[in-house]
Amino acid sequence: MDPSTPDPWLIHLAGLGVATASGLVVGLERERSGAEADRHPFAGVRTLALAGLTGGVAGLLGSVWGVVLPLVVVAGITVAIVLAGRAQPVQGGHTGVTTEISALLVTVLGVLSTTPLPGVPPGARLGLVGAAALVGMGMLTLRAPLHKLARTLSPDELVQVAQLGLLLLVALPVLPNRDLGPLPGVNPFEIGLMVTLIATISFAGYLAVRWLGPGRGLAWSGLLGGLVSSTAVTLGLSSQVRERPELARSAGLGIILACAIMLPRQLLELAVVSPTLLRHAALPLGVMGGLGGLATLLALRHRGNGTPPETDRLQNPGSMRAALQFGALYVVIRVVAEQATEWLGPSGLYVSALLAGIADVDAITLSIGRLAADGLDPTVATRALILATCVNTGVKAGLVFGVGGRRLGLTVLAGLGPMVAIGLAWAALGL
Repeated sequence: MDPSTPDPWLIHLAGLGVATASGLVVGLERERSGAEADRHPFAGVRTLALAGLTGGVAGLLGSVWGVVLPLVVVAGITVAIVLAGRAQPVQGGHTGVTTEISALLVTVLGVLSTTPLPGVPPGARLGLVGAAALVGMGMLTLRAPLHKLARTLSPDELVQVAQLGLLLLVALPVLPNRDLGPLPGVNPFEIGLMVTLIATISFAGYLAVRWLGPGRGLAWSGLLGGLVSSTAVTLGLSSQVRERPELARSAGLGIILACAIMLPRQLLELAVVSPTLLRHAALPLGVMGGLGGLATLLALRHRGNGTPPETDRLQNPGSMRAALQFGALYVVIRVVAEQATEWLGPSGLYVSALLAGIADVDAITLSIGRLAADGLDPTVATRALILATCVNTGVKAGLVFGVGGRRLGLTVLAGLGPMVAIGLAWAALGL
């Protein structure tokens, strides 16, 4: 036997161990949930661990005697857990089947842990089983937050979740992955991928606002609202200060936080489209975001006052209309940036970044990330990205002075000014 090939005995033993561990992980949550509800679940930690082990043994025997045996074992355990669940007294009129489904899940995972999959190495298969068990435990643990989220979602938001799913699972696979037309950069698959990425990130932030609520006041509203749209937060909080000047300090912290959270969001986008550029841009954007983090510490200690802005006024970024608008903006910026770089060199890209940063920082971030992935000098790309970020931040500071007044503007400038200054210095020195 090749010394580099794992011993089959060890592979089978590891499979049985993962099968049992999967049942233990899910069973611990079921046991804890039952204790909190002051009742003993019919399938607790021992039962689910045994169900997982039984599935693992069935998978081993199935590799010798055929697939019928694992199917019979799974069917038998399914019947057993259904009968046990029916024998359990109903409390409070609740007749959920969560525990039954959990038992069935760990049994199937047990079978999978010892059943070879074509083209999948044993280590990867066991990792898949472990990940599925942890996801299952997470779904069980997050019962209350998930129920709360389901109750707060509107029908339109559910439709938008379905639209994002269709875009990701149905539309993307059939889009041609090549440039179309006379201008480079118009790649339907790439455009669809960028639209899906930004819509998903933005919609997740929108749900966080709906789920977590405004928290401690204006400062926390800014932090959460910045996940959706820092521009919307800037305008909303500035408008409140115009009506109630005493909110200037709290609103100012909220605006600073909304602008600071934009930087980690950019890094997340780069991590998806260009990990190479991420390594170059992480330090300058991280330093800029760190300066905004100082305001975060102040916000955490500051209780704030007044009424937080209504999150319903934020445009839902998961809507197809918003996604298509972003897609059109991304195409324009990508084509202009690529052509400007080809004709004018780095200076053309810098001009494009400055102009694009006035309107939107996500589109230019993704455009520069794709150019860097295609071979653009990462130093040039990082400098352009910093310039776009600084311009976008400066535009928001100008909006604050214009809408919220001088007092709010000076508060925001104290937090955003150092961020922009360090960014411009970094870009000028070419560090």
